[in-house]
Amino acid sequence: MGFRSPYWRCYYPQTSAIIFVIDSADLDRLATSRAELLTMLAEEELREVPLLVFCNKQDIPGALSPSKISDELGLAGGETTRQWSIRGCSALKGEGLEEGLDWIANVLQKQ
Repeated sequence: MGFRSPYWRCYYPQTSAIIFVIDSADLDRLATSRAELLTMLAEEELREVPLLVFCNKQDIPGALSPSKISDELGLAGGETTRQWSIRGCSALKGEGLEEGLDWIANVLQKQ
């Protein structure tokens, strides 16, 4: 099983948005993150739910850029038709978080 709890499914019907956080500096787990994300996005109850991906740890040298992570996750390639955004951030420094949360708030307001 990856990092998804089997109990998460009970929350899907009430889900308004998905915020998925990727460790931009952990290249070894990127394939696992992609598999977990695509599995979750394939759930019927989450089909129309907007997605915000935070690429955390952008402050670490060698971290993948949000555009590279987007390519690796398959988001830009049309694997999803939902509204989505991918943003770089540093949770440690508080950088990029507000912009991402503003984006998801604006999307939800328009629904």
